[in-house]
Amino acid sequence: MNARAVEVVDVPLLNPYQPEPEPEATPAPDAAALDEQMRRLDHELLQLVQRRTELARRLAERRVAEGGTRYVHEHELAVVRRYRSLGPDGPALGLLLLRMAR
Repeated sequence: MNARAVEVVDVPLLNPYQPEPEPEATPAPDAAALDEQMRRLDHELLQLVQRRTELARRLAERRVAEGGTRYVHEHELAVVRRYRSLGPDGPALGLLLLRMAR
C-alpha cells in the first residue's frame, strides 16, 4: 500500500455562538482634518458661485444684445426646481444664486 503524506492545515473552527471579530476600521479623521476639508470645500464653492454669477450676467447681456429679455422666467423656474434635490432649503439657495446675478 502506498502511503500518501497528508498535510494538516490548522483551520480555526467557527463557533456559532461567538460573534466574528470586527474588521479593523480605519480611524476617523480628527476635528482639525474635518475642518480643513470644510475650508477647502467652502473655497471651491465660492469659486463656483463666482463663476456662475459671472456667466449668468454675461448670458443676460447677450440676450439683451440679441433683442431678447434679460431673464427667461422658465429658465429661472428650472433652476429653482433643480435645487429642490437639496431638500427644503434648496429652492431658497437656487433663488439666492439667481438674485446674485442680477
